[in-house]
Amino acid sequence: MDKFGKMTGVLTRAVTLVCVLLLTGCISTGGTVSKANSAPKAATYWYTIEPGSMSAKGLEVFRAQLDSRLKEVLVAEDTPTAMHVEIAVNNYYMRPGAARALVGIMAGIDSIKTSVEIVDPSTGAIHGRIAVESSNPTALSSAGGLIERHADEIADFVLSGDGSGNSLPPAVNPSEQAPNMSWRPNIR
Repeated sequence: MDKFGKMTGVLTRAVTLVCVLLLTGCISTGGTVSKANSAPKAATYWYTIEPGSMSAKGLEVFRAQLDSRLKEVLVAEDTPTAMHVEIAVNNYYMRPGAARALVGIMAGIDSIKTSVEIVDPSTGAIHGRIAVESSNPTALSSAGGLIERHADEIADFVLSGDGSGNSLPPAVNPSEQAPNMSWRPNIR
């Protein structure tokens, strides 16, 4: 084999490797905490999910992972002494498995976006708030794996209660604010 033949083989492998890397991308899950969980360390929880556009199968995987991770602190729904974890699915998109395998990132990106609040039902005080985003442009990971990682991020936040007890007051409807309160720009 001459030098040109060896060089062509190396170049072909390099181009193939670059193409594979471009088609697989990266998997990511992360949360933006707007209020750290201040629920007591020994708190118990129950949760509700507003599923949005999440599929029944996706919701099943999501609930199973949350139940598994939170099994030590979960109690029956509406338990008055427990914190309520309110989970709202704001965006949910999963590519069909065949599209993921055949064209990878060109078929779109699997994504889940949720907002989570930890609320004391007896006072309405908010003890924690996080927005969680997960995405997977790869052809290598499953939709179930992405959903489980997303649930893990939420469970980690719930279990991170620091016991400080610092909470945000319940949200106030603007129409219930004092009538003399108004906003005006500070323009000079």
